[in-house]
Amino acid sequence: MLILAPIVRPLAKGFSLVEVLIVMVILAVLLGKGVPAFQETLASMRVRDTAESIQLGLRLAQGEAIRRNRTVFFQLVNGEASNQCAMAYAQAGSGSPFAWADVNAVGSWVVSLTDVTAGTSKCAASVNPDAVAGSGDAGILQSAPTSAKSKVQVKVAAHAVDPSSSSTSYPMPIGYISFNGVGAAVGYCPGDCPSDATGATIASTRNPVKVYVASATGQPAGRVLELCVSSGSVKMCDPNLDSDPANPDPMACATVSTGKASDPNNTYANEDWTRC
Repeated sequence: MLILAPIVRPLAKGFSLVEVLIVMVILAVLLGKGVPAFQETLASMRVRDTAESIQLGLRLAQGEAIRRNRTVFFQLVNGEASNQCAMAYAQAGSGSPFAWADVNAVGSWVVSLTDVTAGTSKCAASVNPDAVAGSGDAGILQSAPTSAKSKVQVKVAAHAVDPSSSSTSYPMPIGYISFNGVGAAVGYCPGDCPSDATGATIASTRNPVKVYVASATGQPAGRVLELCVSSGSVKMCDPNLDSDPANPDPMACATVSTGKASDPNNTYANEDWTRC
């Protein structure tokens, strides 16, 4: 008798609809948590890159001033309109705690022998590291774009001391910084300058100039970095780190008391404007 063996069908392989849905839910949760963190990381990297670029320019200007034993300028400029250098300065408004020089939409710095925003000097002029003042050269020793200009904002400010009262100081915007032959820095006010007790305009300060680099409005928060420019140094620090003397953080900014230099309202009320 012929006996037929039963047909054994292989088990079907794959995923059920329920399993697929579970995996999709898990992926959605992971992406929901991971994407914002990744965006903040990218924002922090852009802030760091911009801060390092500006720090490089400031140190170059200081070094050239010492090497040449003459005044050298560092300026944040907008060189996009017909290649004409325009000082990157905008009044932040009366509601702002300080009158910042805000260069959110520009993103270029220039190291030069003259104020490149004066007269007919062009940002498009050839960079000449060996430029000599008064030779007809535009005097631009070096220039560089700062990265991600539309995604990073830069704010520059200082405190000017009232000549009639050394204990009184006023916040002031800074348009450009000069270094003299010994590397000492002076910050210059481009407009909306403070007045002293006698009503006289204070146009410059030898107090440290603070350059804040942060994500632009509407961008992921990222971190905030400060460049403190004083005679002899260009220090980078993080104003959101605690400056507790008992447990100092080398990246913390100088404050007038224990705590952070920054706060949610960006008033920098705890900032020490007399030192880096």
